Amino acid sequence: MTLGAILMLGGVTGGRGDELSGAVGPAPAGPSFPSFDDPVLPTLPENWSDLPVRLTASQSVAYNSNIFGVADGVPLTPGSAHGDFISTTQFGLSTKPYWFWSGQEFFFDASFGEIRYLHQVDFNSDIYTVDTGVNWTYSSRCSGALTALASKSPTTVTTQVVNNTQRNQGVNYGTTTAFNETGNCAFGNGYSAIVNSSETQSANSNPVDALNNSRATMLAAGIEYKNSLNDLTALATITDSDFSDRTAQEIALGLSSTFVEHDVSLTYVRTIDPNLTVTGQNGLTGAGSEFTLALPRTLLPHYSATIRWTITPKLSLTASAAKSIAPPTTLVSNAQLSYTAQFKLSYQHCAGRCHHGEPELQTVLRLRKWSVKRC
Repeated sequence: MTLGAILMLGGVTGGRGDELSGAVGPAPAGPSFPSFDDPVLPTLPENWSDLPVRLTASQSVAYNSNIFGVADGVPLTPGSAHGDFISTTQFGLSTKPYWFWSGQEFFFDASFGEIRYLHQVDFNSDIYTVDTGVNWTYSSRCSGALTALASKSPTTVTTQVVNNTQRNQGVNYGTTTAFNETGNCAFGNGYSAIVNSSETQSANSNPVDALNNSRATMLAAGIEYKNSLNDLTALATITDSDFSDRTAQEIALGLSSTFVEHDVSLTYVRTIDPNLTVTGQNGLTGAGSEFTLALPRTLLPHYSATIRWTITPKLSLTASAAKSIAPPTTLVSNAQLSYTAQFKLSYQHCAGRCHHGEPELQTVLRLRKWSVKRC
């Protein structure tokens, strides 16, 4: 159970008023100046959400009954408790709406905070997220984004290595630094060329999870066809991951210091009506230890299917199933093969008056099945 409160504050910026009627008296013979007896300040937006800067502050308290993430029956060292209270304090700043300069759209979002445990103070840490970049356009045919991201946050049980040793368990804080680029240029009736790339460095505080610390370089290219109801995308991707924290002994056991993943996929999105969308993807993934444009001899299939249905303005349903191949998180390996199935039913309602259609409270029923293995 989590207790929390969120305080939204509006940032104030200076600006020029649209008119100064009544601010000046009869025009004198010389230059005209506003009267200081009845000054007129710039008009601020009536709604805080329309301000160019948004400040946020949040405080929450939660109780975790298994802070070490160990299985039932695993003994803990003297003085350690299975559960503890956790306090999270965060402050954020974002620039919304976006800044525009020479037709380009700039943005900046940041949050900083602290996580504190009541008894297990060794798990205390600072947390942060900084996301900035530009949504760019070139003529009427090309558009894309350049973004930079830096974050530090605790990982969930489903995204960290599981073992039965208390010394290697507990809270794992993941740190990520990433630079991403996306580009899309139209060249025909509904056809576009896609070029994406990224550089991502990931690190973990837990010694076991640290074996999956990596620096990954991704390059993708493809073609997209899109009209009012259909979106079909063919994409080829190469990801080169360097696991710098793996020793010679661990490499001798089958782990790689360099892992190159090749993937080809076909994604189809069908908008049946404004309230119902179906998405499907099929693809093949292979791996090697050297960077090359040629496909590996062994390829593994992957797939995903998702249905999103807005039943009423407040009631929505999402169902999905997927088999995916991704960088390792819950296993110490070169890559991770995951099977997931999820059913989510959510109801949004307001405790009072809703502003701008944003719900104040959301009730969610979520059923999920999840399994992973090495690959």
